[in-house]
Amino acid sequence: MHRILIADDSPEWRNIAAIALRTIPDAAVTTVESAEAALDLCHEQEFDILVTDVRMGEMNGLELLAALRKVERWPARGAIVMSGEPAATLAEAAALEGAAAFFQKPFSPGELRKQVLSLLDL
Repeated sequence: MHRILIADDSPEWRNIAAIALRTIPDAAVTTVESAEAALDLCHEQEFDILVTDVRMGEMNGLELLAALRKVERWPARGAIVMSGEPAATLAEAAALEGAAAFFQKPFSPGELRKQVLSLLDL
């Protein structure tokens, strides 16, 4: 079973990502609407992949990545960051936080799926 967690405060983008990733064989996709909820869930269970938005509520996606590293709950196969903000510096910041990839919204759901498949070695 491939456990994938999606954290995004936008219901539209959360659903787009979930629909694309649920087509992966043996994928169990969980969605949450905040970085705080993602962090809480990562304390309760392990995930193979985390897909997170940058701008969300109190804690942003980059802070989520830093928090997961600090408490040693980093996703087993990696993290992917996405954002609707057009800033090249966000892609750099995501890479510095350890993200395997950065997607600028709007993005191709197929490309997100392809990246996750690559991280899962499928």
